[in-house]
Amino acid sequence: MITGLPPTAGTNLDLRCLRNIAKLYVDDVFWGKIEGETTEIVFNEIGKRMTIETSDNFQHMVIYAPPHGRFICMENLASCPNAPNLQDSRYSGMANMLVAKPGQTITGWIQYTIEALKSIPA
Repeated sequence: MITGLPPTAGTNLDLRCLRNIAKLYVDDVFWGKIEGETTEIVFNEIGKRMTIETSDNFQHMVIYAPPHGRFICMENLASCPNAPNLQDSRYSGMANMLVAKPGQTITGWIQYTIEALKSIPA
């Protein structure tokens, strides 16, 4: 039973630096975005970089990279996938369920920027 946040340093889930997706297997939700933090994917074969920036209410990201795959799927979420079931539990902070009161509007944004690489990382 996990009783806290599992450590990711040095594991397959450590995505703090560039990783080759051909050697990656991830099917998980990441939580706890730091204000101003971005996500970056580098496509060396075509010399492109994609940067994903979001408003701070997007606290979760689902990442799926199949074993020995040639693709990666990433989806930003404002709440965790199971937020309605976690909202009233000890995990309510992680659920981050946004609930708009009658007449209230909640807004957010996601920006994808694709640019040419100035140099191809090793």
